[in-house]
Amino acid sequence: MMQHAPFSPSASERWVACHGSFGLSLQLPDAPPSIYADDGTRKHDVAAMLLRRDPGVYDATDATEVAPYVKHCLSLQERALKSGIEEWQDHSAVLFGTPDFWCVTRDNERRDLTLHVIDLKTGSGIKVSPIKNPQLMTYAYMLMLREVLGLKEVTLTIVQPPFSPDPVSWTCTVAEIMDWGVQVEKAIEAALSGSREFTAGDHCRWCKAKPICPELRGMALSTPEASLVHAMAPVDIAGWLNKADTLAVFLEAIRTTGHAMASLGVTIPGWILKPKRATRQWADDLVVLEIARRRKIKIWQDKMLSPAMAEK
Repeated sequence: MMQHAPFSPSASERWVACHGSFGLSLQLPDAPPSIYADDGTRKHDVAAMLLRRDPGVYDATDATEVAPYVKHCLSLQERALKSGIEEWQDHSAVLFGTPDFWCVTRDNERRDLTLHVIDLKTGSGIKVSPIKNPQLMTYAYMLMLREVLGLKEVTLTIVQPPFSPDPVSWTCTVAEIMDWGVQVEKAIEAALSGSREFTAGDHCRWCKAKPICPELRGMALSTPEASLVHAMAPVDIAGWLNKADTLAVFLEAIRTTGHAMASLGVTIPGWILKPKRATRQWADDLVVLEIARRRKIKIWQDKMLSPAMAEK
């Protein structure tokens, strides 16, 4: 099994923004692998096999889904001075990982070198942007120090087939990547020194320490009573709207943790675990419809389609 970095590039958005999340997360066990993570790992393996032209066995559906990513990487690989496919990058004892694909190309006219870092995203829930993408910027920083010298610029690319087959790229200067690298190093130093500095934001969605986070708990406890909301000024309403998604993430984490604890037999004061209501289904719809027709029983409900459904 591949070792996970204490400071994983894929989680850099969180630990760069919230130094205290590192120590807090150490208090909790890792979540078990999800079917979505397993699905992504399998498709990444297929993509790597296709890029390396390995004669392995893989699912044709997976190969079709990752084809836009493979096509883009191959087009760069054809003119690359050097490249890497799922290649281990060991920056330090706590920061390491494997970018999906990277290469260095030279502009034919200017003769300038460009570092390309390409990431395959297979999820369909959230569209990922390459613009100032913390994961790709961290990989670019690691590669620049280890593999590449004399660069002019850096291009970060996301290929996310569930949203579009077209690669989406963002180009930045070497200085921008190096500035990000300074933030990375400072964040790691602060976290390892035991920082208790917590910052809430969109990155909280992926943090396993959500249920015990003092920043999120404080935010939740500071919410005004519902009866007072109507008297709020527009600027106060705007402030709470900005916090709404983060609070929703925290409350969902509380529900999930409470359910998991109750499932293990832990008593949650004032709450009980109710059994899920089974959803019954007909064993054979056609047989049931025929019986209903003969007995003149109405079991079919006609309903007008919505405009969105009608368009489909």
